[in-house]
This record gives sequence, C-alpha cells and structure tokens, in this order.
Amino acid sequence: MIKYFLSSSLVFILILSSSLGFSQKAEDVVKWKYEIKKIGALDYELKFTAKVDRSWHIYATTPVPDGPIPTSVHYDDSTAIAPITQLVELQKPISVMDQGFGTTVSYHSGQIDFVQRIRLSSQTSKIDGIIEFMACDDSKCLPPHQVRFSMSIPIAKKKIRFLYILYYLFI
Repeated sequence: MIKYFLSSSLVFILILSSSLGFSQKAEDVVKWKYEIKKIGALDYELKFTAKVDRSWHIYATTPVPDGPIPTSVHYDDSTAIAPITQLVELQKPISVMDQGFGTTVSYHSGQIDFVQRIRLSSQTSKIDGIIEFMACDDSKCLPPHQVRFSMSIPIAKKKIRFLYILYYLFI
C-alpha cells in the first residue's frame, strides 16, 4: 500500500513538474524595447525592438487571411496621434508555406526592429499603447499577446534652457 502511494505520488509530481517546466508565455520568449526620436516640429519616429528567443519567431506586420495574428501597434489616444507611415519592419521577413495555417506566412526571428512615424495633433507628454504579436516555434503557437508601452515625449533642449533661465531670473 505504501509503495503504491509513493509511486503514485512520484508519478503525479513528475507530471506536474514537467508540465510546469514546459509551459511558456509570450512575454518569456519575446522581450520588447522601444524608443522615440523627434524628427520634426510635431513629428516623431517610434522604434519598437523585439528580441525573440532561439527557435521562436513572431509574425510580420502584413495580415494573412486565415493566418496568424500579425505584429501591430495600437495607441491609447488615437485622436492625438496621426500615423505618417505604416508600422514597417527594418529587417526582411522570412516567408514559408505553413502547414498549420495552410498558407504562406512571413515571420521574424532573432532581433527585429519595427518603426513607425507619427504626427501629434495636440500637445501631449507621452504616448501609450500596446504591441500585439503572436509567437510560435516549430511545433506550437502561443496565444496572441499584448504588451503595454509608454514613451515620454522628449522636450526640446531650447525649451529646457528657456525654463532654466526663467527659473534663475525669478529666484
């Protein structure tokens, strides 16, 4: 009886630990960085960099009918942000026939840079939103995932100098 209990417990622990060890989340296999660069009076270039773990990939920005979820960016305050360009991949995606989706898909692996130019229609101090993507390896896909981002709008150096001058004049 004790042998049966111990062996059953051991089997249960092994199954539980192996299933926990192999479960992965999209945020574990894809890490994001983002930056903002001023390119005009109200124009900015937003750069989103994905670092994808070895043997994993994320899909390109071009939607495929009945295919995977493409990588995309959505902004919280869409009234203050007007895209100048689409979200563009700086690296060329790999295109293959995917048996799982039954169509040709395009994806990226390793490190990928996505860039979008935007124009602010009003004064705002930050840009908030989500990056949506889908990560897969050769045998499985993780559910589509969203990562929140927040970027502070850089203040022009001339404005900072002007504020310092005002500060020192009135103290």
